[in-house]
Amino acid sequence: MLPLAFDISSRTLLTEETNRLENDVSPRGMSDITVMIPVDKTVFITVNNTKGKAQRQQLIPSFIPDKTNHVVVNRGDTAILKCKIRNLGPKAPVWRKVSEFFPLSVGKMMYAPNEEMSIDYHENDPITTSINLIIKQAKPSHSGTYECQISAAEVYTYHVNLTVLRHPIPVQPSIRLTGTKYLNAYQRLNLTCNATGTLRAPEAIDWFFDGNLIDEKKKKWRNRVVVSNFIPEDSGRSCISQLTVERVQFEDAGIYVCRSSAPSINTDVETTSINVHVLGGDNSQNDPQQQSESKASARLGSGFYLILMLIFSKTLR
Repeated sequence: MLPLAFDISSRTLLTEETNRLENDVSPRGMSDITVMIPVDKTVFITVNNTKGKAQRQQLIPSFIPDKTNHVVVNRGDTAILKCKIRNLGPKAPVWRKVSEFFPLSVGKMMYAPNEEMSIDYHENDPITTSINLIIKQAKPSHSGTYECQISAAEVYTYHVNLTVLRHPIPVQPSIRLTGTKYLNAYQRLNLTCNATGTLRAPEAIDWFFDGNLIDEKKKKWRNRVVVSNFIPEDSGRSCISQLTVERVQFEDAGIYVCRSSAPSINTDVETTSINVHVLGGDNSQNDPQQQSESKASARLGSGFYLILMLIFSKTLR
């Protein structure tokens, strides 16, 4: 521990705590008081007098600055305003726009229903907490200075500036397909397609196999295929689709294609493909269902053989 270097805010907080200790320990006053603070800003106040000794602990919240407190995004993108706090305790941080009177959020909840904004609240470890303000489909009107605020004995604030560009900077559209190219029969096939649009994310991604649309309801794929599409919250221009095929068979080998359902204008990058190979071998060795049936048949055969042996032994007697 190191001796406390007082500032205005901590002096007020510690004075209140000292007064409470004075009342608890001795109504006539204190003969000795020691105030210590380590690097994590946990304040320890120890009081000694003729009647006894008391010690209390007081956490002082503090902000951990991000690499930059100036966020610049294009119109329509997702803006993430970060606020990382040390020693938050039970306090409820507040996000507000400095130019507005009412808060945007209190603790983990929005102050009022707002489809454009949300709170990403999570505890990184026992000491630090992150409470980020997420602004979806950012507009130029969202530009300004925002404030992450903690109310304790004093009000602690951390400012983040947001700039939303009126004319988005076009990006080169792209589409990328990754996954397992070689696998054995009856294994699981996982493919991931990531498509990025020029100004916005594609609405969805379609999957094809040997030129035919993969439909989960068709007999070939029924109860074996799952397709899931989602748009990452921190990247408003990308759409990610995952294709999962359970218990692949030899006839599942071939060309898999992913295609954006809303391809970008003035670009030829709309589709991409991957060639999947299903390796040879005895299918029954890899099929869990056939393995189970084989084991069951073996058990039945063994049981029937024992019964025959018992009958034969009784006949000999």
